[in-house]
Amino acid sequence: ELCMYLDEQALIKERNKMDQLRDVKDTLDEQSSLPKNNAIAMGSLDLDRCGSSSLQCFTGEDHEGVSRKKSQQTQLRQWCSRGIYERE
Repeated sequence: ELCMYLDEQALIKERNKMDQLRDVKDTLDEQSSLPKNNAIAMGSLDLDRCGSSSLQCFTGEDHEGVSRKKSQQTQLRQWCSRGIYERE
């Protein structure tokens, strides 16, 4: 009788675990079908809908990348022009 009780408890635990795993899988499937970042597609940002994580700035993010690249291109053009002028 004790063995049957223990087997029944193990079966109940296994069912509960499978139910939890199914719930997690369903949640992950639902989340994976959602767009990852639709802030750009929405146009302007609604600050009331943004959370505190929107204020984070992560290491490696280059918010000034476009202006920095333009500045570097201008510098390179000027340096090349000077080099050509000095060689003549």
